[in-house]
Amino acid sequence: MRVFLLVGVAAATALASQLPSAQQQPTQPTFRTGVDVVQVDVSVLDKDRKPIRGLTTADFTILEDGKPRPIVAFVPVDLDQPERTAAPAAWVREVSPDVVTNAVKPEGRLVVIMFDWSIRFLDQALARRIAVAAVEQLGPDDLAAVIFSSGFANAGSPQNFTADRALLLAAINRPIAPVMQNPPKGVPGHDPRNNNDLMIDDPEGYESGDCYCRLCVAEAIARVADAVRDIRGRRKTLLFIGSYFRIYESLQGPVSRQGKPLGPGAPAYHAGVCSAPLKDAREKMTRATSLGQPRRPHA
Repeated sequence: MRVFLLVGVAAATALASQLPSAQQQPTQPTFRTGVDVVQVDVSVLDKDRKPIRGLTTADFTILEDGKPRPIVAFVPVDLDQPERTAAPAAWVREVSPDVVTNAVKPEGRLVVIMFDWSIRFLDQALARRIAVAAVEQLGPDDLAAVIFSSGFANAGSPQNFTADRALLLAAINRPIAPVMQNPPKGVPGHDPRNNNDLMIDDPEGYESGDCYCRLCVAEAIARVADAVRDIRGRRKTLLFIGSYFRIYESLQGPVSRQGKPLGPGAPAYHAGVCSAPLKDAREKMTRATSLGQPRRPHA
């Protein structure tokens, strides 16, 4: 059961005016008004994740900054259970439909499959299997999209929201550029941190103009969250597929990558260059993803 609430409606209008007189110029009337309306979508489930029905306004408490807010409208929405039908053959689900309509149901999920810049060549097959498994789990009313955290680094072709599995699978299976790996021991340019010879090259993004400091990842996630923020009635999921996720750096910066051994006293490399930008990108990403989800009142 989904519940739509209108929270904290308050409107006040004040009119101040004075009658004109011979000694005083007439004053313009002043109008002051304030309206605060917040719609909250709530899905109430029990411990077995089954919907709880028959709830009323008395079953909810809305808090804003710890203070209760009045509920001025309460509209329960009961969704019927989907009819169980025999599962079609796999090829039927993967073939594009002959007829496409713009009448999209409000129910279902929004799923964003994001391929990160950090996918190595040896991990591409696994990354695609993960993405294909997500597509296979889509329901009849779900919509999904395929994007890349770095259009330049991945060189992939994105796919906008669609229920057409053939389009999604085509975007997943197109070639993408893998991330470069750091040279093994004994080869010029080897990073001393690359002890197992599997570390990706330039993990901090100091040499990547396309994703400097690896800010592109947090920025891409924030843009996705902003794009779906106002879409109501759908659960939103972002599936991040990658080998490395960088969201923090200390003010001292990472240890030198210039062939010097790790340990106390090792000089910093670009100290403090990425710490502040990463902090800002992280905060924007956190705020955007928080606003992109339905607000849930305390009940």
